[in-house]
Amino acid sequence: MGLLNLLAPLTGGVVCFTGAGGKTSLMYRLAEEIERAGGSAICTTTEKLLPPPPGYYAVVEEEVGNIERPANIPFVIAGRKDPANSRRYVGYSPEEIDELAGRGQADWLLVEVGPSQGRYAMAPAAGEIKYPASAKLVIGMAGLSVINQFLDEVWVKGVDEFSQLSGLEKGARINEEALARVAVDPNGIFRDVPSGVRRLLFLNHADTSATRASGQAIAEMVVKSREEGQIEGVCIGAALSGDSVVYEYHQ
Repeated sequence: MGLLNLLAPLTGGVVCFTGAGGKTSLMYRLAEEIERAGGSAICTTTEKLLPPPPGYYAVVEEEVGNIERPANIPFVIAGRKDPANSRRYVGYSPEEIDELAGRGQADWLLVEVGPSQGRYAMAPAAGEIKYPASAKLVIGMAGLSVINQFLDEVWVKGVDEFSQLSGLEKGARINEEALARVAVDPNGIFRDVPSGVRRLLFLNHADTSATRASGQAIAEMVVKSREEGQIEGVCIGAALSGDSVVYEYHQ
C-alpha cells in the first residue's frame, strides 16, 4: 500500500511529520510517491535537515519568498544553509511555512517538525513543537526498533516526558504498551497539534517479524484506547523498504 493513498481525500496541502524514528526518510518516500503520481512537492523543515541523497534537487534560500520550484522538477528540498554546519540545512518558522504554502509552488508541502535528534521515539515537552496554521495532516512517527530497548537518551527524545506518560521508570525496557500510551496521550506524540487537523500514526522499522508483531500489538491498543477524532489510523511499515512503504493499515 502506498502512503499517498492514505492522504485521501486530500489532493494537496501541508503535511507535517512529527515524532521520531525516520521522519526524513518517510517524508522523502511520500515525495517520491507524489512525483510518480504526477504531482509536485516541496520538502522542508522547521528544524534542521541533512542534505538530501544524491539525485535530489535542493533549493537553498534565506527567504521563503525566493523559493522557486523549477517547472521540470516535480520534487525539491528547500532550506537555508546552517552557519554552524555546512553539511546541514536550517528550516523555516511555522509562519514562513504558511507563507510558502500560500505561494502555490507545489501541490504538496511536506514539513518535518520537532527536534527528534536521531532518536527512535519522542515525547515532546510543552511548546517544543510549533505547527504551521496551514497544516492539513500530521503524521506522527515512532520507530519499532525502540521496543525492548532502554528508556534513556540513546533511544528516546524527551525521556522524562516519556516516562511520565508511559508509566515506565527511566532505564526500564520499553514495551508495546508504553509506546501505545505515548501515542494516544494528548501530551504524547501528537502534543500541540492544532484542533481539527487529521492525524495518522506511522510505526516504522516493521521490516522483521518481531517488529511487525510489535507494530500489530501497538496498533490494536491504539485503536481501542484512542479518543474519538484523535488518531484516524495506524500505519505499520518501513520508510526504507524497497517495496510498499505501508504493510498494514489499522482503522
